[in-house]
Amino acid sequence: MQVYKTDAGNIFKNPLDINPYWGMDKAREAFSAVAGWDGADIILLLSTPEQTPFMPRDFEYKVTTKTLIEWAKLSTKPVVLAMNVNTMPGDDGMPEKSFIRLQDAGFAVFPSAERAATALTRVYRYYQWRQKKGL
Repeated sequence: MQVYKTDAGNIFKNPLDINPYWGMDKAREAFSAVAGWDGADIILLLSTPEQTPFMPRDFEYKVTTKTLIEWAKLSTKPVVLAMNVNTMPGDDGMPEKSFIRLQDAGFAVFPSAERAATALTRVYRYYQWRQKKGL
């Protein structure tokens, strides 16, 4: 087993909060640590690009979308993406465009962590049901 070293912080070992203000190298390192950990079966990435106060929203959405796609491709585990798509006047559809771009890249994308968690719970319950039925 490969051991990844990172100074990523976490509260209860789940979830891992990867702060973009660390810099992209450290954030990618933290993601790689989770992706390489045998204790994780699936990875849920939550992005809130509209919360970056000093960056233009259109630029932030473009960078966030590109980064999420790159990171998801680093993992051999399933990656589910949750991206808040709160729109504001002048967005020119950027939040929705980013959401669609993530879907077009082949990822399960949800507009909130709650909706992603609900979907994952339903998939897990369906898996359990199939096991009980011997399917």
